[in-house]
Amino acid sequence: MRRCVVLVFLLVGLTLSACSVPPESRVALSEPGEAAYDKRLVGNWYLIAGKNVTYLHITPGKETGYLNIIGIIAFNNDDNDYQFGAVRWFRATAYASEIDGQTYYNVKRVSGTGDDYTAPEESPGFIIIRADLTDEDSLILRSMDTGVFGKLVKVPGRKVEGKYRDEKVPYRIMDLSRPELVDMIRVFPPAEFYSEERPFRRLKPDAEKAKP
Repeated sequence: MRRCVVLVFLLVGLTLSACSVPPESRVALSEPGEAAYDKRLVGNWYLIAGKNVTYLHITPGKETGYLNIIGIIAFNNDDNDYQFGAVRWFRATAYASEIDGQTYYNVKRVSGTGDDYTAPEESPGFIIIRADLTDEDSLILRSMDTGVFGKLVKVPGRKVEGKYRDEKVPYRIMDLSRPELVDMIRVFPPAEFYSEERPFRRLKPDAEKAKP
């Protein structure tokens, strides 16, 4: 089983057959508006991982404090998982929460849009993401891994199985109250949040084409 890139977000997206996607919580870390998102996140980002390219389009949401995210993943590989040139996409919303000076993002997939994998009779929960900007143009997205969490604390919840086109997508729904979720984040080492080795890079407009 190979790991998925999330994004989200977000934010994050699906990549491979029978992949492992981040766990979801029924509750967020806070209510919307209690923390501000980093305005540097707004823009267009790309990540080249192997032969695949992920593109993120992040814009301010209509509701104060929210971000809207569209992710597109273009595949270009030679294995049997996908045909050459396959494209997948997803849509999500996100808002920020702050715990002990660290900002986290509550990312929720928009059900029924793009290549949605929501399990039957379920609704999308919150995926907890860290978005670290190492500079203005480098973005590292980090997601939780319940396998690591389970080594530290018992994580109540259940495993469900969604469907990503013709592929099964198992994921875990955490059954935690908000205080329990916050406490779990506090004991979880920041370094254990999963991330791609390479950062997303900001996609800048062509300066020459931008000239009048």
